[in-house]
Amino acid sequence: MISKAINIAPLRGVLFPTRSRGIGMLMRSTWGRLRRFYYTRRAAGALGCSASQLDVSGPCVIHGGGRFVIGKNVSIRATPRLPIELYCAPGATVTLQDNCFLNQGTHIACMREVSIGEHCLIADQALIMDTDFHAVGDQPTASAPVTIERGAWVGARAIILKGVTIGEGAIVGAGAVVARSIPSRAVAVGNPARVIRPV
Repeated sequence: MISKAINIAPLRGVLFPTRSRGIGMLMRSTWGRLRRFYYTRRAAGALGCSASQLDVSGPCVIHGGGRFVIGKNVSIRATPRLPIELYCAPGATVTLQDNCFLNQGTHIACMREVSIGEHCLIADQALIMDTDFHAVGDQPTASAPVTIERGAWVGARAIILKGVTIGEGAIVGAGAVVARSIPSRAVAVGNPARVIRPV
């Protein structure tokens, strides 16, 4: 006997009423809101700010004992697979200004000062470091502040190194390694990053 596959697509509304789909969507929506509530409260406690200043969608690793300055409407999109890590050493300061956005996998490592301006967008798995963390040969360990000015956009997996200022409205392309400052309203790409055109 030959078995034949039966197409149940026309019967979907009969076999699986749309009401059950509505309940499933409601449950997912409720779970999403509860998850955001939990992660936002947890991050706010670690950052020393009010939960009303943040919207956090997933796990964050926040450590180091330094000072965090958090603006309003800061959005942190993290996932269990790609949590966000914020390290701020004792005596250092990380500033996240109003309406900035950090996407999943972002890692900020601060030994002195990292400042991310208003309306900045930091894409997936970007790495921002204001220090080398260790010396090379007999040289002392170098640290210098990193500033990302208002409205700048840092692309996915870009690396921002110590002493860099990314100007207002500038765009750093995906995968760029930025070792020198980028002027305002410029597009920079590559390793090492270089300006290719104005925005």
